Amino acid sequence: MATEFPSQKVYEQVLTHGHSLNWQLLELLEFKDSPLTNILKELDEAYHFSDLSVEAQIVAKASSFAKVYLLSEINMIEPAERRVMFDYYQFSEQEILRLKAQNFRKLDLL
Repeated sequence: MATEFPSQKVYEQVLTHGHSLNWQLLELLEFKDSPLTNILKELDEAYHFSDLSVEAQIVAKASSFAKVYLLSEINMIEPAERRVMFDYYQFSEQEILRLKAQNFRKLDLL
């Protein structure tokens, strides 16, 4: 008997458990002592941005800036919301100016 793939349920489960699974899968694959695993675990378990290590703060800041950038591109974020994000992740004015000056459409990766 063929059944339809439960894509909505899978999506809900990924939203609910995705952060935990990121680092738990790495631990199961014997990468428990990897800095990446530790950062992902820290990001999942920390309650406040200020509780994170410097490395995890950098990852969190990069992720939040990328989200704000993409939402700005499609006009789905208000300036006040953007400011709240930047305040929560403790962006300095200098960091914001430098990031805004970057051309993310043309990056020299190699």
